[in-house]
Amino acid sequence: MKEITIKKDPFWMIYLGILLAFLGSLTFVPFKFESWTFISLLLKLILFSGLLILFRCSQKIGWTLNQSGNVLYYQKFNLYSSWKTRRSTEYSIGIENISSIDLERSALVIRYKYNKQLRFNTHGLDRKDNTDLEEFRASMKSLISD
Repeated sequence: MKEITIKKDPFWMIYLGILLAFLGSLTFVPFKFESWTFISLLLKLILFSGLLILFRCSQKIGWTLNQSGNVLYYQKFNLYSSWKTRRSTEYSIGIENISSIDLERSALVIRYKYNKQLRFNTHGLDRKDNTDLEEFRASMKSLISD
């Protein structure tokens, strides 16, 4: 049973998004001085960028590949999902259906029956995750070639 989990936890993005959203919410405080309309416009832009960063943090930012027996289980998840949600979004492919597994520039590509493919983003991985991914790919290639 081989398993690899890649998580890109953008904690710095969460803190930055919360900080920008908090600063931007000051635009709704009614101050009375001449340049408040200009400052209010800047604060609305800051609020919008903070909310945009927080929305980006809620996107799918991790994935897991788990090979047990002759079945490959895979899932993609986001930072805020619970383990129950993660288990309910797990999919599987039979090893006999996989035709190739390649590591391209910024993605792990698994091709299976009739030229369907799965892409797992590998952009921004650290050295340890890259070596684990390379070992997983090598072990999967040996299973596919048998």
